Amino acid sequence: MKTFAFLSLFFATNAAFAGSVRLVNDTPFLLTADILSADDTLLGKKEVKPQETLIWEGSWSGSTHSETPYTVAWFCKEGGKEFSVSYSVGEGAAAMASLGEGPKLCPLPKR
Repeated sequence: MKTFAFLSLFFATNAAFAGSVRLVNDTPFLLTADILSADDTLLGKKEVKPQETLIWEGSWSGSTHSETPYTVAWFCKEGGKEFSVSYSVGEGAAAMASLGEGPKLCPLPKR
């Protein structure tokens, strides 16, 4: 019985992180995160407010190719310019906008 309980907990914990990425917008800008598979297929988009953390969860599509590691491309909501790109993001890992490669600047809103 203890073995069953341990295995159930083990698989439930792993399933919670399978196909998910924590999106951390640790910037003062409103950003959009594009989540891409290993072959650059767009898997999803999320708008992430400044200083907000969201979890993106992929679908279990039963694809025949690996979706990981993920790439998270961050874009400025204002103007749509690239902010940064987080490469080689594993399942259940965090992608932080300020740690990606890129200009890390957004245009100021027009007044």
